[in-house]
Amino acid sequence: PREGMRDRNRSAAAGRACAHGVHANPGRLAKVRRQGCVFARMGPLRKANLIECYQARNFTVGMCGDGANDCGALRAADVGLSLSDAEASVAAPFTSKNPSIEGVHTLLREGRCALASSIQIFKYMACYSLIQFVSVIILYSVGTLLGDIQYLWIDMGVILPLVFFMARTKASNVLTKIKPTGSLLSPSVLVSLVSQMTIMIAFEIGLFLYLQQQDWYVPLEPPGPDYDPKDAENITCFETTTIFLFSNFQYVIVAVAFSISKPFRAPLYSNYFLLTSIIVILFACTYIVMKPADFLLELLELIELEFNFKFVILGAAAINWALVWLYERFVIVWMFQKFQLARTSRTSTL
Repeated sequence: PREGMRDRNRSAAAGRACAHGVHANPGRLAKVRRQGCVFARMGPLRKANLIECYQARNFTVGMCGDGANDCGALRAADVGLSLSDAEASVAAPFTSKNPSIEGVHTLLREGRCALASSIQIFKYMACYSLIQFVSVIILYSVGTLLGDIQYLWIDMGVILPLVFFMARTKASNVLTKIKPTGSLLSPSVLVSLVSQMTIMIAFEIGLFLYLQQQDWYVPLEPPGPDYDPKDAENITCFETTTIFLFSNFQYVIVAVAFSISKPFRAPLYSNYFLLTSIIVILFACTYIVMKPADFLLELLELIELEFNFKFVILGAAAINWALVWLYERFVIVWMFQKFQLARTSRTSTL
């Protein structure tokens, strides 16, 4: 090897030398495999054996190939990329249209983007479910519930377009050494969920308590023996209206917070479908809060709120959004990057 390679404790080996080392000096062969950066003139079986050797040491192994002699190694690798449409494409899970190793760069970016998007969708669906659960618990404590049309609006008008277009965000053009977490129970995911839900619940309960302090507020009558919270007259009340209107904003807030792109996905504004959905939903929610038509109030089983209180709902939603976004952007992303860099440094010393 060259002097520079020797200084970095790297080595190169041919397939015949590796085969000879199996019988002559197994310890030296293990060292060559550990420090090797070039392996040349290897047959199909030796390529597959080399990959299995690295996998035995808990490495994730990728393999590029363009011929029939690469099929075994492509099949054995954790990620196989074929650079041709010939026999190798049958054995490899991925095939590059461009016969160049540039496809590895694209594959890594797209794979990390897909994994990050899956984590994002999981976090959003978990947070959405918990927000709705807390809303129902708050309303049930005073003897009312959300109406059927309100549930339909939340699921079809708010959640469905956001979830559908979240996954359309493209991969980032920059490939960093930071890897996305591969576990739904990783510290960054759990801390993000718990902290964001704590913020959401605090704002929802705070607004509900603030409603009860208003002079114009009329509470529901105490439930009697024949009381049914699903009756229309029990749904159309100040409590249900306030919680429904504010929770609509919260569903959008967490979608924006969890759409923070760095470092695996393109910016949110590059996803035109998601950005348009967010703007339209925010406009619709603001319209329902400020000056909805009479037929819309009747359809959604809402009650007209005091005018100044409508600005309280919008202000609380704006503060909630700012706090959630800043926390996710600076605290969670920073903690994730520190955790992943420490994990990467530990892995590189193996």
